[in-house]
Amino acid sequence: MKKVTQYQSEDGKIFSTELEAVRHDRIKEFEEWYNNNTLLGNYAGCRVDFLDLLEWLDENMSEIRELLLIL
Repeated sequence: MKKVTQYQSEDGKIFSTELEAVRHDRIKEFEEWYNNNTLLGNYAGCRVDFLDLLEWLDENMSEIRELLLIL
C-alpha cells in the first residue's frame, strides 16, 4: 500500500496534482470576473461566450504574449 495525495479546488473538485487544482481555481476566478466584465459583440446584446473566449485565448496565446510584452 502507498499513500496517495490529492488536491481539492475551492469548489470541492478533486485533482491529482496541485497545478491542476490551481489552474481550475484560476479559471473559475477568471470566469467570475468575466461575468461582470463581459466582452460584447458587434450586435446589441451579443455576448462572447466564456468558453469561446478561453478557446480563442488558448489558440492565440503566443501572439497575445508578444503584444503584452510590447505594451
